[in-house]
Amino acid sequence: ADVADLFPEILAKELRLDRLNSVGHLDKMSPDLPTELWLHIFSFLDVEELMRARDVCRRWWEVIDCDVLWKPRLLKRGIHLDSIELANEGQELSAQWARLGSSYYETLATNWKNGRFKPFMFPDSTHCAAVHLPFLILTFDRSGKSAVEVYRLVGGKFELVTLLPLPDLQIDDTPYCEPCMTS
Repeated sequence: ADVADLFPEILAKELRLDRLNSVGHLDKMSPDLPTELWLHIFSFLDVEELMRARDVCRRWWEVIDCDVLWKPRLLKRGIHLDSIELANEGQELSAQWARLGSSYYETLATNWKNGRFKPFMFPDSTHCAAVHLPFLILTFDRSGKSAVEVYRLVGGKFELVTLLPLPDLQIDDTPYCEPCMTS
């Protein structure tokens, strides 16, 4: 029996590696692309992908390590710096938001991996929980509560922001009901 017949997946992997080494090696990528082009390319990545891409090479680290990429992603996740005054606020190539994003992601990944998190316990009458960071919205069975609870993520904990009273309307027997969050 031929070795290729016994281990076809190993042979296929070796062939893929040979093609990568001969055709598209990372060293053949142009490090001289303008920063603006690199920023546009990296703008399609999410936080986790940016963290991995930073480790590819020094040039990518330097380009990715700027606030123009990190600030919108952190704001989208509900991470605000209301109480922190940034020295270089407004400078696109500052790295303060990038450092915050890196710290946030590494802490989050480490805590999750090591099982360090606090579960958020829902009351038994909870019908639906919707998360749209930084908010958590809880709806309840009509017999349990007469309001929708809205929480905001502050300092790693959900804090009750407001109770939205439910109208005293007769609701049919549909098994699913949730508030409309659009205006």
